[in-house]
Formats: sequence, C-alpha cells, structure tokens
Amino acid sequence: PGRMVVSDSDLGGGGGGNPPGSGMSHDLWTPVFSCAGMAAPWLHFDCAAFLNNNGEAVFDVDVSIDNGGSWSNVLRRVAQSRTGAAPVVTTSNADGPLGPLHLDLTPWAANQASVRVRFRHFEPNWDWWIAVDNVLVDDVPYAGGSVTLMPNEDFSSGIPPTWTVSGLNSGAN
Repeated sequence: PGRMVVSDSDLGGGGGGNPPGSGMSHDLWTPVFSCAGMAAPWLHFDCAAFLNNNGEAVFDVDVSIDNGGSWSNVLRRVAQSRTGAAPVVTTSNADGPLGPLHLDLTPWAANQASVRVRFRHFEPNWDWWIAVDNVLVDDVPYAGGSVTLMPNEDFSSGIPPTWTVSGLNSGAN
C-alpha cells in the first residue's frame, strides 16, 4: 500500500541527454510468470502517463515470452512534440493514459509458460512522468461500460449552445 514506481527524467530541460534517436530507455520488467492454462490473459494496472505537450518521450507496454530476448508491443503512447524520430506522434497514440488500464494479452501470452511485461519510458526529454501501480495479470476480462466519443470541438466561441453545463458554473459561458 502507498507504493508505486515512477519514471521522471526531465534531465534539466529541453537540452537534456535523452533526445529522440539516443536510445535511452528507463525500463521496468516484471519477474517471469506463467500464463499456461490461460486462454485469454489480461494485464490490469493503474497508470499516470503525463507526456508533456512539448516533450518527446514514448510510453510502451511490451510483452516477452523469451525472458526479454524479444518484445511485442501491446500499448504505445507518444508525446505530442515527437515528430522527428520514430516512433512519431499520430492522432491514435498521442493520449497519455490516466487511471486503470486493462490490456488483452491473448495474442502474445496465451498459454505461454514464461512471460514478462515491460513498462518502458523511452527517450524522455523535457517530459513529465510515468507512474505504474497495482499490476495484475489474470484471466478475467475487463467488462467496462459503453463508450461515447464526443465530436471535436475547439471551444473558440465558448461552450457550444448544444451542450449543457451543470454544477457550480451553470449558466456561465
């Protein structure tokens, strides 16, 4: 209780020594564990990946079934300013997760006897931090609620008239 792992590598600001292309990586590997008998293993963990909007770090979650000899990427998130070196930011990978994450490991770890998970903070440079806590692998799928995607809004004209504001700022635009 009360403990988590945090990777924080500002390295003194934007001119630090971990720029894209440097290969610098802060990695946390789990011990080897078995998913033998699990047809559909799931990775559950709490995460706060604050990728600074002017940073260039990458947050990866990878899986290995050969003691870390090779890795398969399960989740990748890229800081918004990383445009010059692979992997680059796209509209599908630019959000830093905040809260519980549930990743289906079936394609990589199902019925494998020697599995590792790696949490990777790759080439952090003028970025904020990544924190990981409450790591669990089991065969209980995540059953969440439905997802509703909101349309893109720039809010340049304030809150759109079709939206409803409730709470302390009700009626304010």
